[in-house]
Amino acid sequence: QPGLIIADHHGDAPRLDSVAYNAKAGGSTKQPCVFRFSYQERVKAASVAMKDYTFKNPAYALMHEQASGNLNQRDDYQHYDYPGRFKADASGQPFTQAKLDALRNNASTANGESNRPDFTAGAKVALTDHDTETLNREWLLTAITHTGKQPQALEEEGGSEPTTYHNEFSAIPANKTWRPICEHRPLMDGPQMAIVTGPDGEEIHCDQYGRVKVRFPWDRYSRNDEHSSAWLRVSQGWAGGQYGFMALPRIGHEVIVSFLDGDPDQPIITGRTYHATNTPPYALPEHKTRTTLKTQTH
Repeated sequence: QPGLIIADHHGDAPRLDSVAYNAKAGGSTKQPCVFRFSYQERVKAASVAMKDYTFKNPAYALMHEQASGNLNQRDDYQHYDYPGRFKADASGQPFTQAKLDALRNNASTANGESNRPDFTAGAKVALTDHDTETLNREWLLTAITHTGKQPQALEEEGGSEPTTYHNEFSAIPANKTWRPICEHRPLMDGPQMAIVTGPDGEEIHCDQYGRVKVRFPWDRYSRNDEHSSAWLRVSQGWAGGQYGFMALPRIGHEVIVSFLDGDPDQPIITGRTYHATNTPPYALPEHKTRTTLKTQTH
């Protein structure tokens, strides 16, 4: 049965029978072999440094570095990325390693042609009999293009030409970890409006950090309750250590939600607005000269 296998490491990748290199065979030989094989090395990032920030531990530098070993290049070529998209060491270290693996996925590559129909991406195969001894090793196949021709099947052009098959493949040393380049996640186009939510019977719903929950107008599935979203931080006009300004948006209030670095997973409330139901304290424009702070006891 055809299937798709997804893994985070190729340690358990299937191993194919070894294949001999025969540059003189070309595509006409009936013996299984690799008849073209070339190897390239590229200058890529030698190390990766990633940093992020969490308000739960603002003094701690969420910084992680990973360096590649066995380099045939200078080791001071570093890729630095912020934000690293992690909030704890437990995820920061593997995130940094995965980034390094992705940036170096084509630092050492091989390309070739063979007549082995069992070659498949994700499998390992050992090359033998190559004139360059260092290339006689195990390789991880990363891409395969199969090409077959059967002239006899074309009645109008049927002839005496034989059925042929060959493939073109790409590979990396099997002791390397191949990871795809991480695509940039979609960025939010800008702020969005939302309504503060909470459990029935409550007017104010928050946690120990003064975060609240919201429901966006485009959300068709969540309810106007305490499960409508994750906790969102709320920007205040003044915030210090045990002093400052604190006014929590209440359930039903309309707020403006921004996204740190455009990240959909990092929303933060940066503003609040009146609407047709929650109107200003005074009629406008009659009292447009009044500046006021009016509270309402909960």
